[in-house]
Order: sequence, then structure tokens, then C-alpha cells
Amino acid sequence: MKKYLYFLFYGICLALVCQACDSDDEIIFPVYPLNKFVVISADGKEYHAYINQQTHDIEISGVKYSSSIVAVNYQLTEGATIFPDPNSLLSDWPANIKFIVTVGNNITEYTFTLKNWEEEPETDLTPDPNKWQLAWEENFDKPEIDWTVWSKIPRNKSDWNNTMASYDELFELNDGILTLWGVQNTNHPEDPSAYLTGGLWGLDKKAFTMGRIDIRAKFDSAQGFWPALWLLPQDGDAPNSGYGELDIVEHLNFDPYVHMTLHSEYTNLVDKVNTPNAVQAPFNEGEFNIYGVEVHEDKVVYLVNNKEVYSYPRLYPEIPGQFPFYGQKQFYVILSAQLGGQWVGSVTAAHLPAGLYVDWVKCYDAIENDYVAWIECLFSPSKGR
Repeated sequence: MKKYLYFLFYGICLALVCQACDSDDEIIFPVYPLNKFVVISADGKEYHAYINQQTHDIEISGVKYSSSIVAVNYQLTEGATIFPDPNSLLSDWPANIKFIVTVGNNITEYTFTLKNWEEEPETDLTPDPNKWQLAWEENFDKPEIDWTVWSKIPRNKSDWNNTMASYDELFELNDGILTLWGVQNTNHPEDPSAYLTGGLWGLDKKAFTMGRIDIRAKFDSAQGFWPALWLLPQDGDAPNSGYGELDIVEHLNFDPYVHMTLHSEYTNLVDKVNTPNAVQAPFNEGEFNIYGVEVHEDKVVYLVNNKEVYSYPRLYPEIPGQFPFYGQKQFYVILSAQLGGQWVGSVTAAHLPAGLYVDWVKCYDAIENDYVAWIECLFSPSKGR
């Protein structure tokens, strides 16, 4: 009998709830100008803010250095605007800042605080002289490009080289800066490509068994523009033949971060989830930065302005094709500008021309015992441009 009464009572309550739901009365939840605020670090971690809607304080814990913030995700109420735009602060967040959220005639001031913020230590942009010794450098300080070291990249069918061209106006050398241009094709009606880009590589002319390579460069931002500084093996078809590819830096469109990636047969065909092969790293937008890669016996390290941003491990016991970067394989440097492609998307011609600017390329030998990777500069007879 008790069980019957219990179910009867439960059924009556359920019916009353359903009737309330079917009525015209709406359950009203409080609406706030700013409902969510999340910052994302270079390693992909999300840090969710605590928002006190009474005091209008926004607090985020766990983030020490403002330069580690590469993306932000926030939610405003419908029709609201926020100033300054949080996306304009990426890689340069202050410990405290005030955001003004406006909804119609109502203005709310939020105070944003990084609770664990610390002053970033100054970074020495020069590799540790106790670990690395300069072996070779290209400063682009000659009257013209050194064709004993570089060749113009020919056009091919891949996404990264299908707009390459050898026209002189795509290659500029001025005051020690090499500029590789991406332009709309308005001067060469005989060329079917709508866009033209310049690129240089050291294939068959200069290659290295890997130690450390630094490249000081900057690039314009434009929709569809894809500048890249990277390394391919002198012998072998990377990366699905047991060889590796090291993408020191790539930039897409107006992204507030750069991509640093490595590829191998293992990452392409087996696993890049448990052992991530890429990072989105902060950089100083519109300025020269130093992008670097180190190859060690047990890991590959990527750096921005001499600061480590990512490390890829060698797995033990060894897996075939997982770490084809260390040893006697010879890699050559590629400096490429590209317009359009599946990854970067379509091109906005109004944003052109766009340039990749390279100040210098430096290669280092490792001289400390635990840095057993080393560089050997290899010269081949000049094969022209």
C-alpha cells in the first residue's frame, strides 16, 4: 500500500511539472553581459575564468606568462560588444586589464586578472655557447643571392609549391634582408597561375646532418598567404618512406600564432594523438622573430626567440619510422612563400602583395656531451639557379 501511495504521489508531482512546462510562463534565468571567458595556451590547455557577476571580477588561475596565451574564447549576451577586443591582446596580456562590455545603453566594467601572473624572464636570443658552436651562416649581405647555396624552387603540383615562379620581381635582396613575395599575377599573361610566389631551397647544394638551425624572419599577414621555413631530407621521399620533415615555422592568414610541426612515417600513418607532432606557438606579430629547431639523440626541440615551446620525444623501445631525424641523414633548408591551398584557404587579392622576410640562417654544432647531434655542412657543385 505504501508503495502504491508513493507512486501515486510521484505521478501527481510529475503531472504538475509537465503542466508548468506547458504553460505560457517562462522560467527566466539571469542574463549577464559576459557569460564565459576562456584563454588557451600554446600547448592547447584551456583555462576557464571565474566570473563574479556581482563585483564584475574575472579571474584565471594557472597561467604564469602572458606570452603563453595564444587564443581566447568568450561569450557575450546577445547584442553586446566588448572593448578592448581580447584577441588584440594575444601573447601580450597584462596581469590586470579592464574590459568594457556594452549592451544598448548599459555599460559594465569587468576587471580581468591573471592570478598566477609572473614577470617573464628576459630571454637571451643567442644559443648557449657552452652547448652550441656556430658552424655556418647566411646573412644575405651580398649584392645578389648566393646561387652556390640556393636555387629557386620550381613549380609543382603540391599545395605548397603550385604557385612558385622564377620571375626576378619575386626575389628581393635589400639591406641584408631577403624578401620572397607573393603577388597577384598581373604582369605575366603567358603564365596560367592567378598568383605567383618566390621560394629558395638548398637542395643538392647545401645540406646538414642536424644539430641546431635558427632562422630570423618575419612575414606579412594576408588571407591565403602561407610562408614557411622548413627542412627536408636530401635523399628520400619525406615523410612516408622512413625519412622525416621538420617544419620550423609556418604561418596562415592572420593567425595570432605560428605552427611548428614535424612529420614522419609514424606521425602520418600510425599515431600523432598519443605523441603530438605539432604546436601552435606565440610570436611577436609583425616583428622579426628567431625560429629554431634542435635535433638531439632522444628528442626534437622547437624554439621561438631561443625559448623552448615544444619537444617531441624519441620512443623506446624504438618504433620503425618514429624518429628519422637523428644520425647521418642530411637535411636542406627551404624558404617558401605560398598563396592558396587546402590548409590556408582561398586568397584575397586585395591583401597582396605579401612578403616573407629573412634576415639570416644560422647552423650550429653541438659541443656538449649530452648534445651528441651535430652538423656537417655539405657542399655540392653549383647547379645554377
